[in-house]
Amino acid sequence: MERIRHRPGPGHARLTAVLAEHHLRGTQLTRSVLEDRFLKLCDRHGLPRPRTNFLIEGHEVDACWPAHRVAVELDGWQRHKDRVAFQHDRTKGNLITQAGWRLFRYTHDDVVRRPAETAAALGAFLADA
Repeated sequence: MERIRHRPGPGHARLTAVLAEHHLRGTQLTRSVLEDRFLKLCDRHGLPRPRTNFLIEGHEVDACWPAHRVAVELDGWQRHKDRVAFQHDRTKGNLITQAGWRLFRYTHDDVVRRPAETAAALGAFLADA
């Protein structure tokens, strides 16, 4: 951004607009197999498609429904097996909750082995929200 700030042409303004849109809406890309499986769970069980990799209070969540202020974190063992990751997730979760969001945490087993129960619980909350 700094390198192109003073160059002629619309490049800086376009990049600024794209980054603002990304900050506002997040992306619909996924970053893991578990995120892909979660989206399939939503589709199969009639849940509305969430936003993925969305920023809340400067922290990225795996999925969310901004209109409902509901966020989901998908916790696979690979990324959450050390104390630093564990602490980071707790801090992030607390900040998101303090900002007025409802945060749900689901594991690989919740998504893969108990999809109907997971979808039913989340769907009930989304319906009430």
